Amino acid sequence: MARELREVVFVDGVRTAFGRAGPKGMFWKTRADDMAVKVVRELLRRNPQIPAERIGDVIFAATAQVGDQGLTLGRDVALLAGIPQTVPGFALDRMCAGALTAVTAGAGEIALGAADIVLAGGV
Repeated sequence: MARELREVVFVDGVRTAFGRAGPKGMFWKTRADDMAVKVVRELLRRNPQIPAERIGDVIFAATAQVGDQGLTLGRDVALLAGIPQTVPGFALDRMCAGALTAVTAGAGEIALGAADIVLAGGV
């Protein structure tokens, strides 16, 4: 049985400032989940036409899932940003391609009908 893929559109994007990695970087003492929560809250603020309870999944990537990045970032960031606890989330680890992989996974969920709206990114 053939399955019809749904159209996927990119609605909006928000990011933090670029910064140097390591002890001299401006984000060196900032937790990954704290940065991601700020981005998610801004995305929700800019798009009031998309209620948080309609989000079908939250996917976040980290360069290396250790320390504060070792959490289930998608789920934790969603909860800390005020997204209802009924919305699932997961984390993935793919070094420099993590955010792109998160967005691709989210697009797949939408295309296959598993979700209508997916919030995806990396930190």
